[in-house]
Amino acid sequence: MTGHISVARIAHILSFLTLVIMIAVVLGVSYFFVDIEAGRAVLLSNAPELEGAQPLSDGTLRAMLCVGLFSVSAQLYLLWQARKLFNLYASENYLSRDCADTIRNLGLGLVALPLIRFLQEPIWSILMTLGSDDISVSIAVSSIGIGYLIGGVLMLLIGWAMLEASRVAEENKSFV
Repeated sequence: MTGHISVARIAHILSFLTLVIMIAVVLGVSYFFVDIEAGRAVLLSNAPELEGAQPLSDGTLRAMLCVGLFSVSAQLYLLWQARKLFNLYASENYLSRDCADTIRNLGLGLVALPLIRFLQEPIWSILMTLGSDDISVSIAVSSIGIGYLIGGVLMLLIGWAMLEASRVAEENKSFV
């Protein structure tokens, strides 16, 4: 098929880009632990409510960054599963149990990510107010998190349907 871009070729490129993004995330997060001021800037940009709060010690910032590692781990898991799916597509493996399992794992990751972030928010608020007279806990639900949940449930259902389709395809191969 000259002149056409194949799914396998695009999947190969996306697999490589996903690997590059994963490496960049790991290096970036590692850098924030080394350069605590860069870590402070990232936390302030991701949590604007910290802007007016009392100055946070380096230890508190590092603890908050450690709690944030759970969210980063979930994101890396999602990238890993996406890369795995891209590799399956690059090898022209479109309708198999491996694809179905990987799509299901993507769904699980998409469901887990907003739950992790939901738990991260109160832990961060406790850490921010730990040294003060009043310890506060804040809980937030975002529309983005709800979107991830809906997308995750949809991916779980697609993975389940793909599993059934791959099972039927295997049964049909045995009859031929």
